[in-house]
Amino acid sequence: MRYELYVDRTPSILEVCIMKLNDVVKRRVAHNVRGFRELMGVSQEKLAEYADLHRTYIGFVERGERNITLYNLFKIAKGLKIKPHVLLIEDAYKLSAEELKKALFP
Repeated sequence: MRYELYVDRTPSILEVCIMKLNDVVKRRVAHNVRGFRELMGVSQEKLAEYADLHRTYIGFVERGERNITLYNLFKIAKGLKIKPHVLLIEDAYKLSAEELKKALFP
């Protein structure tokens, strides 16, 4: 991925860490949105309708091409009928109910 900074200098270690963390979170949310949507057996268009968002936005999120706002994270989670924080758990859509409970309440 390409990172652009507003100034012409080498990014600090903190900036690099934040950029990498942002990528990790985007990928995690992307995989979970697609995974839960496929488990529900609905199209991107139908999920967009449930979440009151545009179909192309759902596609961007599923491909990790958009930084999702908390507001839209909540809307997508509502459309998927799950709690928003579940979308932040690595491969949450693959977990059984018991494993998900352990991940949420260690």
